[in-house]
Amino acid sequence: MITDSEISDTLVLLKDHYDAEFGVKKMPELYSKIALLELCGWIEDSMDEIVDNFTKRTVKTNDYLQVFESIKENTHGFQWDKHTRRMLYSTIGVHNVEKLDYQLQHKGIFIQKVENILEILWKERGMAHTHTISGNTYQFTPSVCIGHLRDIYPVIKGISEEMETIW
Repeated sequence: MITDSEISDTLVLLKDHYDAEFGVKKMPELYSKIALLELCGWIEDSMDEIVDNFTKRTVKTNDYLQVFESIKENTHGFQWDKHTRRMLYSTIGVHNVEKLDYQLQHKGIFIQKVENILEILWKERGMAHTHTISGNTYQFTPSVCIGHLRDIYPVIKGISEEMETIW
């Protein structure tokens, strides 16, 4: 089961440090970058875990488990269409992704609600990997990351729960 307690605790800790050192040269920006990278890593790991759990439960032979591992190893990111949905197509099939999407919508969980957030996070993550330039204001504070976690977690949890029940 995917939980948000550990990432939530990490983001709150980074927010506290950010708030305490606001105005100290570069420190708030560094805490912001760490928070963003932590959130992005958690999203990617959570999606991998969901597909891992499904595969371990449903795939019985080593040959097919190796196929899955290859698919997962070649998926680097968390954008819905470009990464996660394609990984799902490859592991559970197009028909079952459609079924999953329908089941989520029926429960009031709409992936489209977070697609834009994931796009923005993907772009910001790319910028967070660069060095800190003095004078730049970094917009993705830990508080913003906490807000995005609150929006994203219900969708990830819904996907996880639905993947457990469909098959």
